[in-house]
Amino acid sequence: MSSGAEKIAVTVTDVVPVNELVTRFRFARTDGGPMPTFSGGAHTVVEMHDDGTTRLNPYSLMSDPADRSAYTISVRRDDAGRGGSLFMHRKVKPGMPMIISNPVNLFPLDLRAKKHLMIAGGIGITPFLAQIKQLSASNGNFELHYSVRTAALGSYAETLVATHPTRVQIYHDDQKQAIGLENLLDGQPLGTHLYVCGPKGMIAWVRGTAEKLGWPREAVH
Repeated sequence: MSSGAEKIAVTVTDVVPVNELVTRFRFARTDGGPMPTFSGGAHTVVEMHDDGTTRLNPYSLMSDPADRSAYTISVRRDDAGRGGSLFMHRKVKPGMPMIISNPVNLFPLDLRAKKHLMIAGGIGITPFLAQIKQLSASNGNFELHYSVRTAALGSYAETLVATHPTRVQIYHDDQKQAIGLENLLDGQPLGTHLYVCGPKGMIAWVRGTAEKLGWPREAVH
């Protein structure tokens, strides 16, 4: 398990297809107790026993940190991966017992920030879902720019726009829509912190652009 985190015996309570690549899973404690507290950006490590092979895959928690009744994750199927996502998609069913780790947060919000600017790509949206719930509960200032391949593959995009129409902007790759990153980063107020989660290329692009524009390293997550 990750970072020596303790284990939790859970039962899968929901398995919900989000689109053709992404499925959502909900875990509740098998003993009926409350889940450990977590903050937006945290992940849990899911233990999978797959025909003699044990897989330990980290997945971002996307549920509301204020809701301790269950944890929710979303898993993108990767047909060329090591097998963990295929196990989740093909073998995990409601009622199934599983083991997960206590949450670990390597991608926390910096609550000293006056504004939180979020850049997401694909399944990289998941930690931001919990962070946005956390910030909404405290009236925090955030802005999300979310790049997806197509509208059909934009996991949770419609819900985000409907819930936060002035704070969320979606970009569709198939419509040649791109984040105007330099202008976006150049126009932020003092005290803004930048967060990025997505493909490696996107992370490198955002970090490199922020560095070029003189963003302090401690304000880029």
